[in-house]
Amino acid sequence: MNMPKTPIIIEKTTNFLLTLQPNLYSKAALLLTIVKFMQALSYKRLRFNTCFGTRITNIFALVFLPSGGGKDLACKNLENFILNSIFEEFSEKSKAEYKKDYDKLQQMYMGKKIPKSELNKIFPIALESQNATPEGLKKIADFLNTKDFGGIFLFVSELAYIFSGSKGVELLYYLLGCYDGKIAGKSIKADNQGEAVKNISISFLGFSDPERFFNNTNVNFNALLATGLARRTFLIFQPTLPKNQFLQAERNLIKHAKDKAERLSKEVKDIIDKLPYEGVFNVSNTAYDNIFVEYKQNCLQKSETMENPHLQKEIKDRPLKVLNIASLYAVLNHPTENVVTETDLKQAIETVEYLSTDLEKFINYTPQKYDQYQQFFEFLKRNKNKAFAKTELITKYYSETGFSRKILRKDFDEIVSVVKEIADMNGFTVLSNFFHNNIGQKITLKDKVQPVENCKISHISPVDNTENVYVS
Repeated sequence: MNMPKTPIIIEKTTNFLLTLQPNLYSKAALLLTIVKFMQALSYKRLRFNTCFGTRITNIFALVFLPSGGGKDLACKNLENFILNSIFEEFSEKSKAEYKKDYDKLQQMYMGKKIPKSELNKIFPIALESQNATPEGLKKIADFLNTKDFGGIFLFVSELAYIFSGSKGVELLYYLLGCYDGKIAGKSIKADNQGEAVKNISISFLGFSDPERFFNNTNVNFNALLATGLARRTFLIFQPTLPKNQFLQAERNLIKHAKDKAERLSKEVKDIIDKLPYEGVFNVSNTAYDNIFVEYKQNCLQKSETMENPHLQKEIKDRPLKVLNIASLYAVLNHPTENVVTETDLKQAIETVEYLSTDLEKFINYTPQKYDQYQQFFEFLKRNKNKAFAKTELITKYYSETGFSRKILRKDFDEIVSVVKEIADMNGFTVLSNFFHNNIGQKITLKDKVQPVENCKISHISPVDNTENVYVS
């Protein structure tokens, strides 16, 4: 599929990225350009108005590219070459605002030591947050609610890590609830975090290596998609790097691109400087009647042909993503005209359709997680009926299992549970025999048998954590 028609500044920026990084997945280049422009625009708190009411401009995006795919470098290139002047201006304004807040506290306490509890209430507004919690995000929102600029942009560099436990899932559920610009308080014991904050932009960008994500998360991601993640989020998915991955941009091509970036950065700054704070862009009646209504109807009809419920919901709700992107495009196409035109909507529709095809690939993807696990199973199969002590497997036979000592020691129970599943599919049973008050453990692969006393299957369900599951 060819690149969609976009505002010229988006087109130039995407081409700049692909010149510097010729191996970068083109969909990732476009999406990251849009995300970073959204991040910059959160500074101005832009909104758009439709018959559904006034909404903030924001974006949620997940980018699944293998390590070495260039996703982190793309963000750095955008920040350092294209959006640098905007980010610097924001930083200076944030520092000035913080100094103003601090000076007020000094005047209030008349030269005395300011209590830590009061100092904790003020902080420089950041363009990006990491390692956030629902409580932390609500605190930032409460503070932003006292200001007339800034928004929340949460970046997670590796989704596999936050989804490895319940805290990450809790954070994602919280973010989904904030998507519409209403950032709710979360009561914890006696600490109620107050009323919801409205009209503060909150955007989210998450990265992950696909294999790391699928192999290191116990989360049922399909369940998360069903919560509304799919319909709210742009998801880019490239499971493997192309075979020509080691192409390099020519030196003179890079220099030319960086020279052009200076002019491009100035163009971007000129556009954003023209925007008022908290400006509202209205979707024109002709754009709504002639373009949006027809697209919404087409999405509804297309969704009904889909068997997968996640795809049904995502396609049905694409019009909302279109409105968000169209408001960004209106800003970039004609910053002094506070209207979303037919052209803005058409470009947004092309963009959303182009960026939305990877979700189906993601849903249908079967991770190549059984390579090492299969090797472990084959080792046990070659030694059927032989018992191996856990310590013996880790220190002596680790190379036979396909895992490093470190990984085998750290994730032994989880690894064995997957090997047990492979054994079950092949007509075998993996048994764990515990001894020395359950301190020691021996692993044995056998043909499927009737109940065996004092032996239990090594697999522990990640869902119910049921223990003492005996062979049947």
